[in-house]
Amino acid sequence: TADGKKVTVVQTAEPDIAVFGADGEVTVKVTFTKPAPDSVAVRPFAKEYKYTIKKNTLTLKLKPGDRVSVEPNYSWQKPLFIFVNPLEAAAVEAAKNDPATVFYEAGKVHHIGQLPLGKTKNLYIQGGAVVEGFVDVRNREGGLTMAGCGILDGRPADGVTFKKTNPVRIQNCPDVRMNDLIVLNEDYWTTYFINCDHTRIENLHVVATFSNLANGFGCENDGLDICASQDVVVKGCFIYCHDDAYCVKSSSKWWPSRLAKDITFEDCIAWNVDSGNSFEIGHMLGGGVENVKYKDIYAIHSGRRGKTTFHRAGISIHPSPGPFVKNISYENVWIEDPLEHAVCFEVFTSPYKNLQADWYAGYIENVTVKNLHVYKKSPLGNVVQGYDADSKVQNVRFIDFYLEGKKVNSLSDGDFRKAEFSENIKFE
Repeated sequence: TADGKKVTVVQTAEPDIAVFGADGEVTVKVTFTKPAPDSVAVRPFAKEYKYTIKKNTLTLKLKPGDRVSVEPNYSWQKPLFIFVNPLEAAAVEAAKNDPATVFYEAGKVHHIGQLPLGKTKNLYIQGGAVVEGFVDVRNREGGLTMAGCGILDGRPADGVTFKKTNPVRIQNCPDVRMNDLIVLNEDYWTTYFINCDHTRIENLHVVATFSNLANGFGCENDGLDICASQDVVVKGCFIYCHDDAYCVKSSSKWWPSRLAKDITFEDCIAWNVDSGNSFEIGHMLGGGVENVKYKDIYAIHSGRRGKTTFHRAGISIHPSPGPFVKNISYENVWIEDPLEHAVCFEVFTSPYKNLQADWYAGYIENVTVKNLHVYKKSPLGNVVQGYDADSKVQNVRFIDFYLEGKKVNSLSDGDFRKAEFSENIKFE
């Protein structure tokens, strides 16, 4: 309940989801079925939510924009995600009366397939509506808005309604706005932006559960991929997936190489379950990457998938292949549960067979990490690793890096187990 009003819980194969709107602080109560959990984690821990547990009821205060993971007995098995959105009455009225907007109303499940946006239409899914389908918009010049507090469900049950594809694929479209939506997914990258300059993504929620039909190795259901794009801001989002959560790329066999630059992530929460990284630059960086800023980011769980050529971490840079990644900044980073690496900045050969013939070593240069808190040591430590004397990791500053509450003053203090072909790595 939120201020005493019942909130519908949407079930998935993994997490469950409770979403509602509010215009100020609300009292949220979560009642667990018996037996009551012995303990409850409310993440991100760094946001320091105040809560009480009495018998089988959790009570906490939340406000618009809050996104929390409630984990009974600290378990990954069946968390409850609570998303508090702004009230949308005015936005709903405007969208309903806009002839340029395809509007889906609350209280219904809309079986659509490909949404009919074409070259001119925008999208609004009202809170309380579920749209089963996908968005695929390409080569559009006039801007695109996708908004609303409803659910875009990209998980076709039997392939009849629509074939498995990306729930959101936007390509060669500048001036994109994506706000407030919840996107459900299984296979393939979930929200996928290619060559989309001047894009703004805010309060996006992705829940991508495991299926692994797309790929025999990894799940391939990245949460958000910003590819070959410039001037992009991603703010106030929450992503749960089985591969990279927030990912920057600049080349691929599916679209031309182009420099990715001037990209900002702010107040974003990530949980990558078993594959991928929480906040990733890589792989497929043939166009290069520069000027990426991360501020107030939370990796609440960073998964692991056994011994492979991939390297997974809370924050990561993997130019393979790629000419360079440079001028990257992280400020206020909390990594709560790293299961492979907390930090991995590494140049290495491409693990993708289809890209190995075109692989060449690049470099990582000018990275600043300020106010980094890693709550516990990761099993494989941390990495700042170049490939050879010509392809280094260089000019990396860690300012106020704390590992298990202790300030890190050296590579050994920070449990960096790989640091070859790296130079000018400083701790301040």
